[in-house]
Amino acid sequence: MEILNRKLVKPCIPTPPNLKTFKLSFIDEILPLMEVGVLLFYPSNPNPIHLEQSLSKVLPSFYPLAGRFNLKDQIVDCSDQGAEFVEAEAPDTELATLLTERDHQNLDAFLPREKKQVELPTYPILSIQATRLKCGGLVVGVSISHKIFDASALSTFLLNWSNTITSNPETEAAVTFDGATLFPNRSQSSASSSAAIRFLDLERISVKRFSFSKEAIAALKQLNQRVSRVNLVCALIAKALIALDGAKHGRSRGCLITQAVNMRGRTDPPLSKTACGNFVLLSLAHCSAGEIQQVADLLGEVVSRSVSECGGILRMDEDRRNETVVGPLRTAGRTFMSGEDNVLTFTDYSKFGFYGVDLGWGKPVWASIAPHTIANTVVVMGSGDVDGFEAWVHLEKKDMELFERDQQIATLCAI
Repeated sequence: MEILNRKLVKPCIPTPPNLKTFKLSFIDEILPLMEVGVLLFYPSNPNPIHLEQSLSKVLPSFYPLAGRFNLKDQIVDCSDQGAEFVEAEAPDTELATLLTERDHQNLDAFLPREKKQVELPTYPILSIQATRLKCGGLVVGVSISHKIFDASALSTFLLNWSNTITSNPETEAAVTFDGATLFPNRSQSSASSSAAIRFLDLERISVKRFSFSKEAIAALKQLNQRVSRVNLVCALIAKALIALDGAKHGRSRGCLITQAVNMRGRTDPPLSKTACGNFVLLSLAHCSAGEIQQVADLLGEVVSRSVSECGGILRMDEDRRNETVVGPLRTAGRTFMSGEDNVLTFTDYSKFGFYGVDLGWGKPVWASIAPHTIANTVVVMGSGDVDGFEAWVHLEKKDMELFERDQQIATLCAI
């Protein structure tokens, strides 16, 4: 990997004075200091697009991304300092080689910055790295602060950037930044909410891809027809991780499974699907060792309950609304801190449309995640196989070795 250029790209139109201060919402405030991101892999294109020019054009609609944090005051100074844009090349790397990669450690170089740089006050909120490959292909790595955007909002940004390049205004949707209005910031310290999250040094954590083909999904559906395909994948992985935890501790412990539920499109009054910010409600499932179909049923039930809560959350008074959001986070934190039960975290990126992001190279042939530094985390993505899924599993290295030996995991990922 060779870095050719590193620059700041500013919005093509200055941010108006009335938008210079962007307030964080209550949900933004309580999130830990971390990033959300994706890697998009494109085949060779003889007519490359100048990405930085199109980035400058889309930034006025996403003006906070060109600003800088003021965490003391829980705001973003929308000063148009710019998003970071990195040009790189990997002259010895072929796209075909990357598409078979299972270990994210070998993909980290395609991301624009190191995790330790995430929330430095002078550091860009949005960073993008475009890397040319030996075959002429391209890898675009995008990292964005989770204090500003969740994965759904990241997808909205990328799809709008894509529309800017492909000149497809019919598919563009107006973006909104109503988080601080709907969930007013209370200027509480975010330290208390993030202290319970288990951040690890990247050298201690292993992040690997486990692929489930449409045949593997069909085999899982035979076990349980009632729940979604994503919940079946999560239930399979949860079952294996619960068994692994029992083997490590020499006894069966309780387990708390958390799943992020997207509020967009589920509230009354409706919250736009292109609303930018963090609009996530945490669902909690308490379970112990069980068969896949039982775990899947439980996950389906608690998610359905959280979706129902989303329906009325905007009609609640402010105190109750905020408690609905922070209550599950507090429970998860206390459970982890007690050490009595295992805590697993699941997130579903599969519906966010990353495979539709055309940046002038056509649509990506593969979309991957930017890894987290939180143990026992699983992120589910779509795959090149339209009916398949990929699960990026984050574990301590010694646990990953045991997880890969699970018979059902090995069998289904080999189908």
